Amino acid sequence: MQAKPDDPDITVTVEYKTAPNAVTYTIIDDTDDKPLVDHQSLTSGFADESIPASATATYQGAIDHYRQLGYTVVSEDKLPSKFTHIDQNVVVHILMKNSLQVEHQTTTRTITYYDRATDKQIMIEGITEPVIQQAAFARQAIVAGPHHQIIGYTLNQQRDQNGNYLVEVPLANADQAWKLERGGWPASPNPDLQKYGYAAPEDTKGNPYPVVADGHPTALVPSESVKVYYQPRMTSKEEQVQSLRTIHYVYANGPRTGETAAPDVQQVVTFARLLTTNEVTKEVNRGEWQVLQSETIKDSQSVIESDPTSFAAVASPSIKDYTPDQTVVANELASQGEQPIEVTVNYTTEPHEITYSVIDDATGLTFIAHARLGSGYADEQLPLAMREDYQNVRAHYEQLGYKLVSQETLPATFADHDLNVIIHLTHGTEKVTEQRIINEDIRYEFVEGGIAAPSYQAAPKLEFPT
Repeated sequence: MQAKPDDPDITVTVEYKTAPNAVTYTIIDDTDDKPLVDHQSLTSGFADESIPASATATYQGAIDHYRQLGYTVVSEDKLPSKFTHIDQNVVVHILMKNSLQVEHQTTTRTITYYDRATDKQIMIEGITEPVIQQAAFARQAIVAGPHHQIIGYTLNQQRDQNGNYLVEVPLANADQAWKLERGGWPASPNPDLQKYGYAAPEDTKGNPYPVVADGHPTALVPSESVKVYYQPRMTSKEEQVQSLRTIHYVYANGPRTGETAAPDVQQVVTFARLLTTNEVTKEVNRGEWQVLQSETIKDSQSVIESDPTSFAAVASPSIKDYTPDQTVVANELASQGEQPIEVTVNYTTEPHEITYSVIDDATGLTFIAHARLGSGYADEQLPLAMREDYQNVRAHYEQLGYKLVSQETLPATFADHDLNVIIHLTHGTEKVTEQRIINEDIRYEFVEGGIAAPSYQAAPKLEFPT
């Protein structure tokens, strides 16, 4: 300002003014070190003015709000008592009070028993019920925040100075937080099912499987199914049947009619087949019949024939004076299941004659040659009538004056051939007187016929033979 001499006095007043200063607050969540409230105004005033009580109430109300949300106060700045020439900011550190949330996971192993032939489950009450093994796992999640979000996992429930659980396993490694709570997969012996017709247990590849080994499940392993297989036991045995042929030898006539002429011959052809039994179902599989051998038993001696399929040919035994109707019983093909074959060889014989002859030994003449007395089979007794007839022949000639020289004796039985017995005779003698008259008559005739001269008759002549 330029002053002039005639100017009046000038009075200048200088006024000084000041701006009010703010008091703010900041709330920081130490969980992730982020501010939830940043420089929020509480009040404002001039330096050295006292902070109003309302500001204190607001500040405390903000802190209480977060406590109600589950936070815990880690630290809080005290409000100043007066305003200063600069803005003031008080800081509250809070931390969400966390809690535990238990998570569960169960892993199951089921052992079942199967019939390998049918691929069906074996159901034997009290024996083959499925074995169910469970492993129960748990992990402890730390949840925090208004939405109870999982912030990590604890293994040993360690806490900080504020009582919050410490994150020992971060979310990225959550699988490492699982712990076995109870149960497990212990070794499990597989039942012995032999009494029910099964063989020893096997795994899926057919290897022996007496015990399902203990397992080491984790919460990450899915439930597991174990199949144990049992093969039905197959037992085999041989079934044999025999086809029989018996040859009988019988006297068909003669004194031994109906009797056995020779011991029977037994012939046996043996067939066999394999029987395979499923010991579970008891189903029997029958194989094809196969011929094993042909055996001939004759006179207590057994002979195995070269051709096993047939009854061998058998020569009939030779019996003196008898003839079989089959000199050889032919071979015959045997069949499985046929009825026993009976063959009878009949032995027959011819009767033999007994004749007699009568011979005059004095003249050499044969009065009777081979006159029939009778006939019969070998060894048969001669009938009494035949003997009487034979004696009557002798008596007859003795009555005629003949004298017996010899007479062959008749046998007790008929022989196995024709027989001729001979009676020898001679003349008997006695003295007698006898006269005889001899007449002589002579005739004369021509050679060409006709009488040549009268006949001549001599006188009778009396002679006495001596």
